[in-house]
Amino acid sequence: MSILDIDKNMVYAKFDGAKVDYYDGKDRSKFNLVGTLCPNEKGYRRLTLKEREFITPINEGVAWLAGHSSGIIIKFKTDSPQIFVKGSVDEKFNMTNMSQIGASGLDLYVYDEIEKTYILHNAVASPFGETQFDIRIGDFSQLNHSERKFIIHLPLYMGMQNLKIGVLKGCDISPVYFANSQKIAIYGTSITQGCSASRPGMAYTNILSRTLDTEIYNLGFSGCAFMEREMAKIISNYDYDLLILDTEANAGIDERLNNNLCPFLDVIFAKKPNLKVVLMSRIKFSMDKYDLFRIDLNKFYVKFMRNVAKDYIKKGYNIKFYDKSNVFGKDYTKYTIEGIHPTDLGMEKIADFYKKAILKAEGE
Repeated sequence: MSILDIDKNMVYAKFDGAKVDYYDGKDRSKFNLVGTLCPNEKGYRRLTLKEREFITPINEGVAWLAGHSSGIIIKFKTDSPQIFVKGSVDEKFNMTNMSQIGASGLDLYVYDEIEKTYILHNAVASPFGETQFDIRIGDFSQLNHSERKFIIHLPLYMGMQNLKIGVLKGCDISPVYFANSQKIAIYGTSITQGCSASRPGMAYTNILSRTLDTEIYNLGFSGCAFMEREMAKIISNYDYDLLILDTEANAGIDERLNNNLCPFLDVIFAKKPNLKVVLMSRIKFSMDKYDLFRIDLNKFYVKFMRNVAKDYIKKGYNIKFYDKSNVFGKDYTKYTIEGIHPTDLGMEKIADFYKKAILKAEGE
């Protein structure tokens, strides 16, 4: 016996008999594809193949993780009462501290005219043990067939090879654009990439994108955010208005943050002298409570990054430092899956902290 035999709500959501027009997710006449730095390359990746090959000898993990689609979203509007998706991911679901939907699934948000915000409608993934999917992800058949706005968030810990979005035959579909023209790049760790959000839309970068109605490049590389000069060269190639650096949880476990931060900033500011930059310390982890070395190391890096920011301000650069130690408050042990990676509630708290820092930076 299986849970699928008992609870039909968990059965893979196939559909029957619908006449559907499918469009490639990269069709600019139908969709606004954002959050990727290489929209014209094969699949849904975060860095170009050339950049992935460039960084491979320095940090092979970044090259592989850049093939994941974290932070890539598709915005559109349609009068279709049903929405369909079909495509494939790179490999079978294989994580232990994330749900299949969060790591390798999709979720659909719809703009609610009453609440005046995007809200979750549905989240789906391929059948367990498979890489292909062909699913009805949205159903508004019982409501009036008016035009609605949607966001589809792509997988956080998996690369997408292809994606087609379907609407009922005869229905219109067109792109939706951001109200805010500002673009933000966030370079960080597994937490930035989205671990352990229950679904893609709950990664804090995606929460921020919806809340601020702006494009965000998710440059979170799980366990690999070491701030090498080579990464700075890649990141400095792109156009954005604000760069947030949140790498302490990776680079700050040893001397790398101490050694790499200033050379990294020098590369960024040499290319973008007027760029707004925000440095972030890491959140508190549950293990901090009993690990004296980790506590002392975090204190050292908070002081170190604050002083680096002061030094670069004296040089005339626009840089700020924010300490995230108290994002979760006194009950900080409650907001993670396994003591490190945030739950959805933890992601919301991080997003709220980021939002305040971003709005402050925008106003200066």
